[in-house]
Amino acid sequence: MLDVVNASSGASWIGADRAARAVADDFAPRAHTKILAKDMQLALALARQLDVPVPLGDEAAAMFRAALAAGYADADDAALFTLAQKPPAV
Repeated sequence: MLDVVNASSGASWIGADRAARAVADDFAPRAHTKILAKDMQLALALARQLDVPVPLGDEAAAMFRAALAAGYADADDAALFTLAQKPPAV
């Protein structure tokens, strides 16, 4: 699927670099989860200040919080793929 997206108008650096590395199980830290979690919180705070709804941003922030709680703070943010593949807690 990633090859199809990258060959279409959906192509982006995220797909070509970040997602491709995650799919290849390359989680060597390049962008630590804790830093992107912080950046996500800053972006959400600005959106709230401007009264801009960002429901997907809230979902992404929840994933980052879950990743931090699961011990992925110093891992590459691609570790969110690993977290997403785990079955939900019941």
